[in-house]
Amino acid sequence: MNPQQPYGNPEQPQYTPPPPQQPYGAPQQPGYTPGYGSQPPMFAPAASTSRWGNSSLGGMTADVMAGLAYVSMIIAGPIIPLVLFFVEKNPFARFHAAQATLLSAGVYVVIIAGAIISAVIGVAAAAANSSVISLFGLVPSCLIGVVAIAGLVFWVMGMIAGFTGKYRKFPIIGDFAERMAGSQSLATMP
Repeated sequence: MNPQQPYGNPEQPQYTPPPPQQPYGAPQQPGYTPGYGSQPPMFAPAASTSRWGNSSLGGMTADVMAGLAYVSMIIAGPIIPLVLFFVEKNPFARFHAAQATLLSAGVYVVIIAGAIISAVIGVAAAAANSSVISLFGLVPSCLIGVVAIAGLVFWVMGMIAGFTGKYRKFPIIGDFAERMAGSQSLATMP
């Protein structure tokens, strides 16, 4: 051991500490590559994985907002999807909010109209004391059941389409929802 070199062999490289870490978001020094001790921030914003972009509400993707428009039909019928339609700026989410509003409103209108017609026929049958007229009251009741089942099927299809990012137009109401949302160009996207 050499008395002038108390810490070992001079041919060994000396330890040099890494440069100080820059604060998150600050511009890095030229030539600096992060090394030991540099980790990404724990709560970094997640990148959007939706091909339709982000919703203008709450930092969600447009897919999630489109699916929530259908989910909210269970809570308040057409009211929440209608509010989402007027507040949302993303065309994909607006289209699904419009379609959910029209679907919910259409189902409610047919069910209420069928119930009124069925009640009127029932009152007329009771007044005439006719069992033949009362059979005609079954037609609106059956229509209510068919519309309720169809509404449930389209509700599930809408939720699946919204959450998976698919642009699915329903018969009859899909074209009207597309015009409401101003999203005709979205239908041509793959």
